[in-house]
Amino acid sequence: MQRHASFLDPNVEFHHDSGGVSWTRKDYIDKTRRNVCGSFRREPMPGSLEVYPIKGFGAIEGHQEFCDLKSAKCFGEAKFPIVWHQTPDGWIITRVFSCGHRSI
Repeated sequence: MQRHASFLDPNVEFHHDSGGVSWTRKDYIDKTRRNVCGSFRREPMPGSLEVYPIKGFGAIEGHQEFCDLKSAKCFGEAKFPIVWHQTPDGWIITRVFSCGHRSI
């Protein structure tokens, strides 16, 4: 979780279609610990990675599926655009959207 958090801007915005909005890295990580960790994993859907450059800022990427940790069976998918900002110190996530959830 610490490595994951290191990619997030301290004021990252996380917009979830049914869970609402988190406005800080701390809030996002707290909700991830509470709602994701130990329940399922999120991973990019094979062949779905698309990256779109944003001139002078960074890039957007994302689409994912959700898989049960015990059975490894994937049960859902969602659009998961992530806005990355390229800084002199490296890439950092400034906004995340999780929407269009559906069962598979």
